[in-house]
Amino acid sequence: MRPVNILLYLGLSAALFLLSACSSPAPARKSDVELSRVALSARRTFEVGQAEGAARLYHKALQLARADDNSPEISANAYNLALCLVSLKRYAEALPLLDEAEAEAARRGADATEIRLLKAKALYLGGEPKKAAEIARRALEAPDRLAPAARAQFEILLARIALDGGDAAGAKAGLKRAEDVLGGDSSTLLDAETAGLAGAILSAEGAFGPAARDFDREADRLRKAEKYRDMADALRRAGEAYITSGDNRAAADRFFRSARAAYAQGDTVQSLRTIEAALAVLDKETDAGEIGRIAALFEEIKKSVPPAPERE
Repeated sequence: MRPVNILLYLGLSAALFLLSACSSPAPARKSDVELSRVALSARRTFEVGQAEGAARLYHKALQLARADDNSPEISANAYNLALCLVSLKRYAEALPLLDEAEAEAARRGADATEIRLLKAKALYLGGEPKKAAEIARRALEAPDRLAPAARAQFEILLARIALDGGDAAGAKAGLKRAEDVLGGDSSTLLDAETAGLAGAILSAEGAFGPAARDFDREADRLRKAEKYRDMADALRRAGEAYITSGDNRAAADRFFRSARAAYAQGDTVQSLRTIEAALAVLDKETDAGEIGRIAALFEEIKKSVPPAPERE
């Protein structure tokens, strides 16, 4: 779920337009106008890939909503702040916010499926797969209540957990259930999720060439969805699979693109690690042009890193 469009909540968080004797609307409450402005700024900031800045703005919006005891806005902004934190890999910080969002949804009798889905993902990514699986299984006990996209994502999560536990057959069965639910009608991001899972299963089975092509497909879908951090990770996974399959030239290309994307996003540490992997692969290659562009990127990244302070 992308950050909630605050325009969908205007009827709940903005002031009601009460008709006066002259039929002109009453002015909106200052607190509601400010809340709408901050939340909309947060959404726009998140959409251009600035999760840190969006998190700060969503925190401010959440505080404004809490001050008014505005249940819909508390739920929306707690969820969106948690989403920013998950994208920044700050999983433990996201969990209490998701608890708050779910409690506010329950207070109004609103559907909390997407909140639970994000909570399950945060638990899984944060190293608590058993708790994540419990949420997913509970949700899938009533599949008719779930939209196809949510049902597929819970299945994909359980498949990931099965694969991590060495159960490739269980993971394949989960992937098939997800694909059957979607029936070929899925979003770009769900295409990325299924491609990434397919690649992981093939890697576990030792089919690294086909796995690399699935990771390529995952990276392409993430690029189209403008999820550039995740795209860089998928390109790195593709590079690793190409190396193992013996295609060093393709591996070098994916490592280069991953490092370049990570560097452009400000992740210098990850970009240096990836470019070093590319250079190691190119030691076995003779393509001078490929070596040149990777070496040039390596030098550019190194120059951007401030020198270590001298010891006295």
